[in-house]
Formats: sequence, structure tokens, C-alpha cells
Amino acid sequence: MDREVELPGGDRVAYAIYGREDGRPVLLLHGFSDSRLTGRAFEAAARRTGVRLIVPDRPGIGGSTGSFESLADVAGWLSELADVLGLPRVPVVGISGGGPFTLAAARFAPQRVERAVVVSGLGPPELGYAEMPAGQRLSIAVASRAPALAGRVLGLVARLGRVSPALFLRLVGSSPSPADAEAVRDPGSVETIVRPFVEAYRQGSAGVAGELRLLLRPWGFAPAEVSVPVRFEHGADDATVPPAAARALARAVPGGRLSIRDGVGHFTIVPRYGDELLRAALGEA
Repeated sequence: MDREVELPGGDRVAYAIYGREDGRPVLLLHGFSDSRLTGRAFEAAARRTGVRLIVPDRPGIGGSTGSFESLADVAGWLSELADVLGLPRVPVVGISGGGPFTLAAARFAPQRVERAVVVSGLGPPELGYAEMPAGQRLSIAVASRAPALAGRVLGLVARLGRVSPALFLRLVGSSPSPADAEAVRDPGSVETIVRPFVEAYRQGSAGVAGELRLLLRPWGFAPAEVSVPVRFEHGADDATVPPAAARALARAVPGGRLSIRDGVGHFTIVPRYGDELLRAALGEA
């Protein structure tokens, strides 16, 4: 169910709730070039695990206003949102490009983050992207130097998804990961992959470009500074963010726990292991 709240400074936050309205709250930070609608992939798992999954659009994405000047800004934003929603302390799950924001929240607002789960998470530039496919490394190099241009290009891809979801999925389905190529052929992929991507560009590409600037440049903190318990979950067949990145990041975070899931990739880990991911957020796994 889509909702909207206003923060004390006047910015609006669009968010959606999945699972049980009376369930235990868990906050989900969506991936890069994604939106609150990504929570649809967790709907059944949230109901089974008794979770009220709260998924906000970050500033400039989907229906939310404002912007972040640094990754650290997520801490104040998350704290204000939690206050408005009446959540004193909450587990936080970060998907893919939402992983760095989750770690930043844990670093700069540990009093608000009960525990963190990073799923298929992107690591900081200093850990390198050597294991990524050559084409993806080239895209990252271009995006880090020209994020506004990269945002506009991705905006054109979102327009394609709006006009022709089937063609969009064919493009995404070219992934070198067999598990992910199979995922986009699932009948529900329009709702779990295409719609969330398209919604991210509701206000244009500026919000996405702004996140690129933050994710592909030094984060402003070291993973070793995170004191909140962090669980890392990754697919063994993830070609978007290779498992080597998760191993390096988990080693860098004090006490970081890593699970590499066999037979799943970047798009398939949530539908296959959604229950386990939410139980990890609740401290039950």
C-alpha cells in the first residue's frame, strides 16, 4: 500500500508497506535505479515471517523529494522518517545499491539501526570491481566520471520499460548469470523488476544521477567503522555484483557474517530466499 509522509524540514517521503500491518517492523532500502515498489518481491515472505516491511523511496527517487549530499545524510533522513512512523529502533535491509546506504545508516545512526542485512550489496570503490564483467566495469568507469549523463541514459532505459516491458526484460535478460536470465522470464517479473525501475524515474533522472555520484566515489567512511551487527547475503551466481565483492566487504566490517547462496543471482536471491533474509533482519537466523 502506497503512503506518504512529510519530514520536519518539509521534504516528502513516499513509501509502501508489504506483509502484515500488525507485524514486526523492518525497513528496506531499495537498490540503485529502483524504488519502493521493489518490496513486492518480499510480499509473501513478509506475510509468512510476520513482518511489516516498510520501503521508502530515497530523496529524488519515485515520489520522494529532497537530495543527499553524502552517504552520511541517510542517517538523519532515516532517523526523521523513523520518528514520524513511530519506530524507535528498527532492523534495516539494503538491497544491491541500497547496501551502502544501509551501512552508512548503521555507521552514523547506530542508535536507530538494530541490525543490518546487506543483500547483493555494492562495495566501496577502494575495494575494486575487478571481478565484474568488462562491459560493466566500463559502464562504472563512465558513470563515475559523468553521472548526469549516465542517469539520462538510464532514464531512456526506464522509458523503454514504460513503453515495452517485454523489450526491457529482453535487454535485462542478457545477463551472463543463467539464474538471472531465467528470472526475467518469470511471469511476475514485470511487477518485481520493470515497474520498480520505471517508478525510480518518476521525477526524471536527477535523483538517480545523484546516487551514482555517492555510490561510485569514496563513501566518506570506512566499513571498519560500522559497529552495528551486519549480515551479508549474496548469490553465488551474481554477475552484477560478484561474490568476491561481498567477501571483501564482509571482511572489512567488524563481525560481519556472510552467506553465499548457491544457484541464485542478483535478481533471484530475494524470491528464493526472502524468508531467510527477513529472519536474519529479525535476528532469527
